[in-house]
Formats: sequence, structure tokens, C-alpha cells
Amino acid sequence: MDFDQLTTFLEVAKLGSFSRAGQKVFRSQSAVSAQIRQLEQDFGDRLLDRSGKDVTLTPAGRVLFTYAERLLQLRDESLLAVADHGANPRGTMAVGANEATCLYVLPDVFAKYCSLYPGVQLSIYRNFSYKILEKLENGTIDVGIVTLPVKSASLKTHAIYRDQLMCMVNPQNPCRKRATPAVSWTSCCALIKPSCRSPWNCPVLE
Repeated sequence: MDFDQLTTFLEVAKLGSFSRAGQKVFRSQSAVSAQIRQLEQDFGDRLLDRSGKDVTLTPAGRVLFTYAERLLQLRDESLLAVADHGANPRGTMAVGANEATCLYVLPDVFAKYCSLYPGVQLSIYRNFSYKILEKLENGTIDVGIVTLPVKSASLKTHAIYRDQLMCMVNPQNPCRKRATPAVSWTSCCALIKPSCRSPWNCPVLE
């Protein structure tokens, strides 16, 4: 028994098909069948029921399924733990940011990061700040780039960039002569603003 066989076993169980599992793990159907046969020989019991339209778990297979998931999770955790003590970190880091940040700010940052840490794969989640905060709190992503302030007590924040809020007006607008136009002046103007609410546009809207 090895991790590769357990991975194949889990995919067959989840997908209910040797051929679909083979596509997922990049193996032929015959190679997948050979791996499952070897597992069944090692455990001395039938793990999968092939009699129906879809492949299903036998009672012994259901027991192994739980242990296989735990074993593979422990493998991944051990790889990360060892990598943390080495000079070359490895693994996957999930980063959340809004669309504009992903398009105009992060590409250069990610390119430099990947050149420094080639063993780390970056997974990008693009959404609004409040959605990113939800993902951070439930542990779906590792790092979020959002607009401050963040009210959640369970999250640690670090300011990395200070944006400047600007008011752009028509050349004929009286506000153009003011160096620092007050937010209250916008109440008598037609505004073009983002459709979503954010910490910076809430004062204007309210």
C-alpha cells in the first residue's frame, strides 16, 4: 500500500468510475484497476463493488475511505511542517483579493514571490472584501487583501497600502476650485460610483 494507491482509491470512490478516476489521476483504466486489485490483496478484502452501473464502496471500503483521507491529510501536513523548517517552503497558499487588485497590483508581486519560492503554488480567490473576510474566517483561504477597517476579532490585520480617495469633477463644476471638497457637497451632484458598498463609499452614500 502506498499514497498513490490510496489517492486512486479515493478518486474511484468519489467519482464512482474507474475511467473517470483514471482521467483525474492521469492513468489508464487498466492501471487504475491494477492499483485497486493490489490494495484489495494487501487488505485481504473487497473494497469496491463493481456489479452496478456505478462503482460503490463495500463495508470494508467505507472503513478504508475514512483512514485513506486521514493518511493523505497527514502526509500533506507533514510535508508542510518539514518545509516550514527548511530554506525552501513548499505547498499551496490561497490568496483573496478584489478584481482590480488582482489585475493591476498583484501580478508583479506574485511573479517576484514565485521566483523566490518556486515550491509554493498560489491559488487566487477574487471577490469583494466582505466575501474574502468570510473565507478567511472559515479557513478557506490563507491571506486576504481587503479594505480596512476589519471588525473581526479573530483576524490579524497589517496595513500594506494607503489609498487616496479622489473626487473628479467636470471642468465647469464649482467644486473644481476647491483643494479639498467636502463630502457633503456630493449631495447636490450626480455621482458615478461603484455598485457595491465599501468602507470608503459608505460615508458618501449616507
